[in-house]
Amino acid sequence: MLFSNKNKKPKKDNALDNVLKNPKILEVNLIRDEIKLGFDWKTNIKSLVAALAVAILIISELYLGLDWWQKDEEIRLEQTKAAISKTGKDIADFRKSAADALAYKDKALEVNSLLESHIYWTQFFNWLEKNTLSTVTYGNFIGQTDGKYTLSGSASSFADVSWQVKTFRDDPIALNVSVETVSDSGAGKQSREEAEKLKTATPEEIAAAAAARNLAAQNKVGFTMLLDVNPEIFNK
Repeated sequence: MLFSNKNKKPKKDNALDNVLKNPKILEVNLIRDEIKLGFDWKTNIKSLVAALAVAILIISELYLGLDWWQKDEEIRLEQTKAAISKTGKDIADFRKSAADALAYKDKALEVNSLLESHIYWTQFFNWLEKNTLSTVTYGNFIGQTDGKYTLSGSASSFADVSWQVKTFRDDPIALNVSVETVSDSGAGKQSREEAEKLKTATPEEIAAAAAARNLAAQNKVGFTMLLDVNPEIFNK
């Protein structure tokens, strides 16, 4: 039995060795069972046409979608440009309207100021005429609408100047009255300052100054009076 077992084992080993030593045996078997591969155009032509049609359809849809998007963006861009242009025109019109409104406001303020000034001076000179003695005449007037004035004029006598001061003080509108200068020596004479001013004066101003000197010469007493009044009274 021992000899028989030993004899069988070497046979299997020999068969395996033969396979390893002769690989063509396996190669022949594989080639014998090999399947032939190929592409049947007739069978698959419909599938190719369908795939190509789907691809063309997708590409067309993408193209049409991009074309529609581009045209839509161009329309929106034009609308945006139109809106910007309209906004710019509206801003320009608003600025023009604002400029016109400001100009009108300035003119209205100017007219209002002139009207108020006219009312003020009308009422002030009416008050001044009402409170001036018949023997007193004014030759020069300096002042604005703040209520502070300098009156230069002439009177028949020193007493008339005093009575004029008292007349102003008796009126509650007058806040303060004082005589700065009074003299009979300069009445009718031209001062140095007046001579300098008359060098550049108009013929009308020169004639008015000459008339004032003649009037002062007749009355003989010249004076300069400081007068403070309440300016609010003449704005009502």
